[in-house]
Amino acid sequence: YRPLGYAVRQGLAATGVPVGTVPLLQVLSAIFGALGLGFVYLMLQCLVEKREIAIWISLMLGVSWSYWTMSTDIYYLSLSAMFVAAATTLFVRSQSNLSLAACGVLTGLAILSFQANVFLLPGLGTAILIASPFAAARIAIRRVALFWAMAGVVIGSAFVSVGILAYERRTALELIRWGSSYGGKALPMWGSWSPDRFVTVAGTAFKSILGMELWMFEFFQARLNNGKLPGWVPVLGAAGLAASLVATFRWGPLKRSGETRTAAQLLLLYAFYIPFFIWWDATEPRWFNLSNIFLAGLAAIIASRWSSWSYLKFVLPGAFLILGGLNLATSAWPRRFAVSTPVRIADCVASHMHEKDLFLATEWNWAGYLEYVHNRNVLSFIAEASQTGDKSIASQRIAQAARERQHQGADVYMIDVRSLPPDYMTWLTGQTGFTADGLLVYKGGTAFECVYSPFIRLDPL
Repeated sequence: YRPLGYAVRQGLAATGVPVGTVPLLQVLSAIFGALGLGFVYLMLQCLVEKREIAIWISLMLGVSWSYWTMSTDIYYLSLSAMFVAAATTLFVRSQSNLSLAACGVLTGLAILSFQANVFLLPGLGTAILIASPFAAARIAIRRVALFWAMAGVVIGSAFVSVGILAYERRTALELIRWGSSYGGKALPMWGSWSPDRFVTVAGTAFKSILGMELWMFEFFQARLNNGKLPGWVPVLGAAGLAASLVATFRWGPLKRSGETRTAAQLLLLYAFYIPFFIWWDATEPRWFNLSNIFLAGLAAIIASRWSSWSYLKFVLPGAFLILGGLNLATSAWPRRFAVSTPVRIADCVASHMHEKDLFLATEWNWAGYLEYVHNRNVLSFIAEASQTGDKSIASQRIAQAARERQHQGADVYMIDVRSLPPDYMTWLTGQTGFTADGLLVYKGGTAFECVYSPFIRLDPL
């Protein structure tokens, strides 16, 4: 995502067209999202051979929370989803080894854009085996090997090139260690098989379709815990959605040959991602931007079973309008057209800072806007703890950076940690080791207030 954005920006600059980084990346995300929907439409058209169903299901995917958000924000998942959709489209339409090899190349690009897409390899490989009769098992295995080999060539070439040229890894062992390691130290919230995550991920899957971002509204902030609905609400929604899909698939009056097998393949592709979502971060709905492509395929097959129902021509547009309207009202509108609380805080804090000043962030909710929208210098306690894996080292690095800024004549700001909610401090301490008392070593007088939160200017360190 970054290399593409950099290349486009440099290309435009070479032609005399200056463009800001943020607007350019937003436009690229929208283009990737639109292309991804185009590939999804082609995939659905091939699966069900009904244009109206392919159009409406593609549009419903487009207004789902995760797809809409990732296609209008600065994030690599729209690019990744485009590659996933393109690879899957080519897979369902492939009639030759050449097209399967091209599918492997696209899968390799999908993995390079987001490493979790490695689950496409076993997913599509299993789909090849399921689609082949037992007598042709040897041919199917060769096709799987071709598909995996082409993806491996793309991934291996990219990693070896970057490892040698950018990171100066010279031996095979150094390349393997670098290529197989995470760039930082995972926070406790990442990489866990806690039993409650198996329930949480169901609600997260539902929120990837219907966002319910009520925390952006002051009305709900005042009436709900942190502006969020109880955790059982999205879980109940996921259960209802799953039951509806099973019932409509089973009782659909029109059944075509091979349809059940295709539905099983799509369900497997969706399911292959779930263990990673559970293990890495069961609360993040953005990841489902990828697996929901396969859910759209399953929804199209179900809709095709009801294509003889006269009311289907009203149900599909109605579902699109309802889903799109809800996500517009609760997410897209406040994010794009109304000034949400996080944006208001960032705007206010930025207005009190100069270009060389530094802000020490204790949260992820709004501080990113300072850096990407307002071009302010930000250092995050959470990010430093994640990078170093050690609170003491992170604290030393932050203190050193703050001292250097102050010696350069700049100011250093942070929120008054005494104003942070107790439950948030409990979370922050659990993830990073930083306690409220530990953060109080960063002393200073109140410099300004933004949206009822006091901010301090640090005394010389």
